[in-house]
Amino acid sequence: MSHRFLVTLTVALIYVLLGLLGQTMAIPPGNVTPVWPPSGFALAAVLIYGRGMWPGIFLGAFLVNTQAFFDITSLTAFINAMLAGLAIGAGSLLQPIFGSWLLKRRLEKTALFETPNAFLFFSLTTPFICLVSSSIGTASLFLAKESAGAECLRIWTTWWLGDSLGIILVTPLLLMARELKPRINLKPKVLVSYVALILTTLFSFGVFFTGSVSHYPLAFLSLPILLIFSFQFSRFDTMLAVILLACLTTLLTYFGEGQFVVNNLNTSLLLLQSFIAITAVTTMTFSILSHRHNQTEKLLREENHQRSMSEIELLNLKRNLEEKVTQRTEELILAKNLAEQLARTDPLTDMKNRRAFFEQYQYIYNLANRHEQTLALMIIDIDHFKIINDTYGHEFGDHVLRLIANVILNTIRESEISARLGGEEFVVLIPQTDAHHATFLAEKIRTNIEENEVRFEGKRVPVTASIGITQHNRKETESMKSILSRADKALYMAKTQGRNRVCKL
Repeated sequence: MSHRFLVTLTVALIYVLLGLLGQTMAIPPGNVTPVWPPSGFALAAVLIYGRGMWPGIFLGAFLVNTQAFFDITSLTAFINAMLAGLAIGAGSLLQPIFGSWLLKRRLEKTALFETPNAFLFFSLTTPFICLVSSSIGTASLFLAKESAGAECLRIWTTWWLGDSLGIILVTPLLLMARELKPRINLKPKVLVSYVALILTTLFSFGVFFTGSVSHYPLAFLSLPILLIFSFQFSRFDTMLAVILLACLTTLLTYFGEGQFVVNNLNTSLLLLQSFIAITAVTTMTFSILSHRHNQTEKLLREENHQRSMSEIELLNLKRNLEEKVTQRTEELILAKNLAEQLARTDPLTDMKNRRAFFEQYQYIYNLANRHEQTLALMIIDIDHFKIINDTYGHEFGDHVLRLIANVILNTIRESEISARLGGEEFVVLIPQTDAHHATFLAEKIRTNIEENEVRFEGKRVPVTASIGITQHNRKETESMKSILSRADKALYMAKTQGRNRVCKL
């Protein structure tokens, strides 16, 4: 058997079993039950597993409803029963599909048992969801001549409320069982509360005394017990208590006990259904509110526990806060300095970048003019760098750039400023030095680059550089741009004269 076929059979079997359970209290005409558990199971199945559950839901609804008024005494009765079963099955299928779409659209990812607003929306929407199924079902019974026209409104109302109660009672329970994975709580406190609920319900329905109790307002005596469940126990335990009350009051009313017993059984069930609906929605709303309140209190307790401190800590609180503020301030300053440093650093070579160089260049240039000092500037360009990149790849080219940067940094002094201008071009600014003396430094840099061991796959790769030098003389007024342009022209001379050499201008 395929997996899909087994899923369909399983869903149909569960639906039928729950339907048979509900039909044990079915009332004529129309075999309408006060609570229809399969409606809640069908909606939960679609909400959890998706619309792929529809074959099992339709099959289960068809089987359980057809057998309720199956008749083979005549061909017409048989056909009417089958058609009614198909129509009811279709209505029972449309109900969970429409309901799941509406709930998912409105609640999105919020579970209906998580917040009071979500549960109230679910409770108020459920009767609207059940209109289709009850209308189709009642019409099917009327057309199949299973009910008279005079009874249709009562059947429709009890069917509508029965489906609604089935969803309100069963769907949250199944969703909680899946999402929360709760365990059956058998602690003495819980068991005592269950016993108290049963005894109070039996008393309020007149089991322990004779005579009519219809004129006594005793039906809601069980509500305080349910509120104890709401405030003391989990949402799952509270839902079980509500279902227990629903089952117990339905049985008592069915057997003629309690204030809901009147001359017409349909009217009795309408009163009973209204009581169960009000009690269930009220109790579960309080339970969810209590759960939210407990969660908030738990978070507050944990926060207070974390913030609790000894008397010494309280006395030192001001000092600790000041230290933290100071530390945080220092961290912010360090972070700011680091960000500024990164903004002025070439990420490939860890040298100053173009922006940082020109900031320092401007400062040293102004200082040289003020004190009538000379400064020298050299531009270094790697020879045939494009060929290196094209031949050995850009990764090897980056490696060469890092090696050249290290040669420059290891050759110059701390007072001399170096940077990567961009591409394969570097610059060195030498304060209080003329072009003649800077040439010695340039030759040393050029020689170190030429003699540097640069290897690719075990073979030495020749790497050389051309250097252009110029100077800014004291008492001469010229722009930084013109100095840099003159150094660039000196570099061009070195390139045109054969590369791997130093030229000054």
